[in-house]
Amino acid sequence: MPNLMALPEPPTPPSMQQLELEHSLYARRLDTLVAKPYLTEEERLEEIRLKKLKLRLKDQMEMLRRQRHEYLPVA
Repeated sequence: MPNLMALPEPPTPPSMQQLELEHSLYARRLDTLVAKPYLTEEERLEEIRLKKLKLRLKDQMEMLRRQRHEYLPVA
């Protein structure tokens, strides 16, 4: 009998709380960068990366909200 490896379980999707926490961490770091009078090249690239990450998280949060709304019972 062949030895079949079990497939790993898919990762659990992040909760709304996790997404909001991560979003706020990125926002705080971004605020720190924006407050600087001058950004190094590395900081400028970090700023761009953080903005993209925040946007991705915001999209994920909206998707979760829509999924929850679809499953709410109609009164």
